[in-house]
Amino acid sequence: MSVTFLQRNVQRITDRIERLFLSGRLNQKQRQNLFRALFYVLMGEPLIPDNLIEFCTREKLEPTLKRLFESLGTSCKLPQALHSRILKLVSLKRVQETWGVTKSDLAFVQKIVKEADLNPQDEHHLLHRYYESKDLDWFAEVENEQDEVDVIISVQALEEMLLGVFETYKVPKSKKEPFSEVFGLCLGMASRNRVTKKGTGQKTKWFVYVEKAAPQIRAKSDASSVIPNAKSISALVETSQSLFPQLEIIGDYHSHPYHNAAQIRRYRGWQASTQDASDIAVLYRELRGLKARKHRMRVSFVIAIGKGKATKGSNQQIKSTNVVRFNMAGCHVYITAYRILSNGSMSEKGVVLQSPYRETFLKVA
Repeated sequence: MSVTFLQRNVQRITDRIERLFLSGRLNQKQRQNLFRALFYVLMGEPLIPDNLIEFCTREKLEPTLKRLFESLGTSCKLPQALHSRILKLVSLKRVQETWGVTKSDLAFVQKIVKEADLNPQDEHHLLHRYYESKDLDWFAEVENEQDEVDVIISVQALEEMLLGVFETYKVPKSKKEPFSEVFGLCLGMASRNRVTKKGTGQKTKWFVYVEKAAPQIRAKSDASSVIPNAKSISALVETSQSLFPQLEIIGDYHSHPYHNAAQIRRYRGWQASTQDASDIAVLYRELRGLKARKHRMRVSFVIAIGKGKATKGSNQQIKSTNVVRFNMAGCHVYITAYRILSNGSMSEKGVVLQSPYRETFLKVA
């Protein structure tokens, strides 16, 4: 049987531990603590325990430890696999298929657990007690795989979004700029429900309720970009705390204006751009890092708009549950909802966009 990358690098460390233990240079407690430290690394802890660093430095195994640590959660999905298997109760077969971790890798880890005399479930619970999800880069991938999100927009929030989008589209910013993008923040709340099914394990269904949408007047915008104003964000954070203490900043929205509906379809304008994803990650971290009150963004909306009458068959390109298209005031409008994962990245996987207007003007035109 071939030895995997994981086994090859971990075994270099474990073999050295055993050799020193048998020679009497390590006692039983030191040996056990090193095995424990190694398991913490394998399950995705963001910091390498000091005793393991000291040991590998002394034994000239720093390159091995560094190579192992940098691969975990990235090229080697062991942390994701262990979390899914141990805490989410996902079947062994599904874990192997999803994360590309071999059965022999998982058996190898089990040997380390035995030598460390640990309860893996307890250790995983402690990991999430000591570290926030945003500190565990790999955890967002588990979220994306195991969680689903229903996004529910209130009548008021939807109207507020659309009023800002239509104004900045229909009212020219200048003679050279017929329209511009608009940016705003969403206020709301979130709840969840957990269900465990055989094979797929524990699934979390999130319900994200968007109650209000506030356009940012001071944002700097043109026809193809919008830059939020940091002071405006601070003002909204402070004011909303007084006006709506029960709500948090649950997300954001911005528009993608086009000359006509044909351009929207040609460029798939309802989709978020690479720059959009980068900007959201920055905003997410800023709001999570506030001292007075931390806000957890969970949804980001892209609203594409372009002139055009309602036509049959123009919705054929869109089959996603996170996109709604309709015709209003002589324009085609596409609203796309993306979930925001715990590392600030955007994803459309498992997202369902709902709306109270679906039976009125939010129909497939």
